Amino acid sequence: MDFCTEMKQKTQAIHDKSDKLINWKLAVALTDTKLYGTVLADFYHVFQTIEDCVERCKNVQHPMIVPLADATVGLHRSDAFDQDVTFYLGPDWRGKVEPSPPAKEYCDRIHKITQESPTLLIA
Repeated sequence: MDFCTEMKQKTQAIHDKSDKLINWKLAVALTDTKLYGTVLADFYHVFQTIEDCVERCKNVQHPMIVPLADATVGLHRSDAFDQDVTFYLGPDWRGKVEPSPPAKEYCDRIHKITQESPTLLIA
């Protein structure tokens, strides 16, 4: 089995779960700006986790992650999500809005693969 196929198989279930959650939340959130801000906060938490984990792997010179980190300079999304969430929920949102349980589960999974198999971050 090639690397891409293996990564797709190992991440498919969590990606499907995440996509369904986000699509459902977006459909409902479009009618409520506070709820929309909460949905965006989930995106913030996920992207921030990915960015932090890639950076952590870069700092320890992981040979497969360093090129990824170098190639994605300037593509980080968490700052933009932070600005959007601040617009919808106010400047103190970080102390009030935790990731939803599925988003937290996804972030926990990202942390776990960073420890166990960091090359899965490439997916």
